[in-house]
Amino acid sequence: MVIFDYIAIGLWEYFNEPNYVFDPHRFTPFRLVKREEVSETAVVLTLRPEKLPNPAHDNRGIYRRAWANGTWSVEFKQPQLMIAREYTPLPPLPDVKKGEEADLRFLIRKEKGGEMSGYLFGLSQGDVLGLRGPNVEYGFEGMEHVSEVVFVAGGTGIASALQAAHVLLEGTLDADFKVKPGEVVGAVKSHMKLREKEKEMKQKEEERKQEGEEKYTPHPHVKILWANRRSEDRHQSGPVSDIIASLKARHGEHFYIEYLVDEEKTFVNESVIQRALGSPHEIVRVMKDSKGWVGMKSLFGHSKTVPLAVEKDSLLMVSGPKGFVEYVAGAKKWENGKEGQGEVGGLLARMGVAKRGWAVWKL
Repeated sequence: MVIFDYIAIGLWEYFNEPNYVFDPHRFTPFRLVKREEVSETAVVLTLRPEKLPNPAHDNRGIYRRAWANGTWSVEFKQPQLMIAREYTPLPPLPDVKKGEEADLRFLIRKEKGGEMSGYLFGLSQGDVLGLRGPNVEYGFEGMEHVSEVVFVAGGTGIASALQAAHVLLEGTLDADFKVKPGEVVGAVKSHMKLREKEKEMKQKEEERKQEGEEKYTPHPHVKILWANRRSEDRHQSGPVSDIIASLKARHGEHFYIEYLVDEEKTFVNESVIQRALGSPHEIVRVMKDSKGWVGMKSLFGHSKTVPLAVEKDSLLMVSGPKGFVEYVAGAKKWENGKEGQGEVGGLLARMGVAKRGWAVWKL
């Protein structure tokens, strides 16, 4: 099925500025600069825009509107069959090398009979392909207070989970980096803003320690359950493991990941999810208007349902192949001509997690 339904998240003027890569109306040419095999059926592709922003900024700066709002994806075009599919970029490592500021990396797994995954898996270094976006999958705006996020990821769904961890733990929800409807953004703001914010948070923590108050927690706890069929799919070396190691080193107890592998007889089941959720939480209510879900503001329409805020403190997200998402959380449902969330089903319905205080979102 051709997928041309997308969310654009900025102004035309901004997209045409030299510090931004994407054009929401057409595919932007990217060149494959690196192809890393991480297993027999999976590769990490590093793509660089043919026209680099000038002056070059770091990855968070170039793609800041996407990183500031939540998990996001881009469309890949298969030119021979004229089809497009969405893929989620991996978050950048903290230290971006000069010349790699605009690079995006994607974990691609070759699926049996998959026209797009087969095409991407067969690309060689130097090939050029078209990307369009970014498309917001879940908006974190208004959720700075969320204290716990559990992410159940199957296979390449780990990319969305690592994106969520990056956004929530690396400080990109800072107010200076939020998208505001009608905002015309000029040059990318300096990372000094983020560094100043981190310094302020550390100072507040020290002050509260001295006053004997409960430890100040600027970031939520992010737990990831990553399920794969084979041991080699865990990618014990390579870009994915580097990102995981970086998040562990930088955020300690705020970041946790558990590996589940079918051939090792460790599976996603109710007991594993229960262990990640811990004790029951307060009831969570996702903000709605009179017509239902509140969509993220977009100057180009509401082509997907994206919540703006969760009023309490716990969120459970599920990503991965369609069958995996349905097994864990139930099927999505077409509502008013577009894909909606549907009811919570699968393992999570049997566990009654929604009634116990967890907001559930399927990617």
